[in-house]
Amino acid sequence: MASKAPAGPTSESEAKAPPVKRGRGRPPIPPEVARARLVDAAERCFERESYFKVGVLDIVSEAQMSSRSFYQHFDAKIDVVLAITEARAEAYIQKLERAADEATTILEGVELALTGFLEDLPLVVLELRGAGGPDGERMRELLDRYRPRMGATFLKEFARAMQEGLVETIPDPMSVLIVVYGIESLVTQSLRGPNRREAMLALKPQILAATRKLFPEWL
Repeated sequence: MASKAPAGPTSESEAKAPPVKRGRGRPPIPPEVARARLVDAAERCFERESYFKVGVLDIVSEAQMSSRSFYQHFDAKIDVVLAITEARAEAYIQKLERAADEATTILEGVELALTGFLEDLPLVVLELRGAGGPDGERMRELLDRYRPRMGATFLKEFARAMQEGLVETIPDPMSVLIVVYGIESLVTQSLRGPNRREAMLALKPQILAATRKLFPEWL
C-alpha cells in the first residue's frame, strides 16, 4: 500500500511565511546631515569655550554623536574649525554685498558690514589667527585667502558711489586691508575676559569712529 503524502498546512497561521528580521538601532544619518550636525555643535562649543579647552569629545557630546562619526568627516579638530570659518566667510561676503545694496550712504553700508562682522565672526578665528603651531598657520593661510575678497567687496561699493557722484576717489586697496587687519587685532582683545561676544560688540562705536578718521574723505 502506497504511503500518503505529507499533509499540507491545516490552518491559515501555518501557511504564513516566517517573520522578516529587522535590524536593530536607529537608521543611519545621511552623511551631509551628520557633517552639518558636527559643524553646528563645534561652533556652539567654540562660542562658549576657548579652542584650546574644547576637544573632539566635547564636540561629539554636543552633537550627540560618536567620535567615530567625527573622524568620518574630519581628520582633526582644526579641520572642523576651518569648515566653520569658510562657511562664515562666504556668508559674510554675501552679507557685504547685500549691505551695499541696502545702504543709502557709504557710512551706512560700512556700519551694516561692521555689525555683521562683529555678530557673525567665529571667536575661534580670533584665537587662532595669532596662535603658534600648525593649527594657527592653517588658519592664517585661510584668512589670507578671504581678506582680499572682503576688501574687494568694499572697494566695489566705493566704485559704485563714485559713479553716482557721491565720492570723487576710491581708497587705496592696501589701506582697506590694513583697516581689516586693525579691526581683527582690536576685537581680539575681547577674548581676554568673560562675555566675549558682548565685549566684542561693545567695540563697535570705537571701531566705527576710528574708521571714519582713517577715511574722512569717504565717511
